[in-house]
Amino acid sequence: MFKSREITPSQFIAGFFATLTPGVIPRNQFIQWGRIESKCKEYEDVVEYYQELSASKRKKLLEEIRDSLLSADDPNHLIKGSFEILGHTNDYYVSDKDNLQFEDVAENIQKRNEKVAANLA
Repeated sequence: MFKSREITPSQFIAGFFATLTPGVIPRNQFIQWGRIESKCKEYEDVVEYYQELSASKRKKLLEEIRDSLLSADDPNHLIKGSFEILGHTNDYYVSDKDNLQFEDVAENIQKRNEKVAANLA
């Protein structure tokens, strides 16, 4: 048995807390309120858009989002804002099924590529 497995949970917790050191980030800088406020203002319209979605069925909701992307003056703003709401702050999204560069996706949507808009929705 590993030595690390021979201690009780309470011994582990006591040892863990005994080794903690204060963080290097000053408390007043830990939460970047100015940046949060800036992002809230930048994507306020995106938040309002999602609050106003009227479809309740998944298929209709996806169609509504697709249509909004296709009719948006700047689909990249809607795309980035949507991902920001989810906590994703990069200009791209990669998963086991997707590799999306937001600017490329927005460019395709501006060219009225319904398939790209539907896939993103």
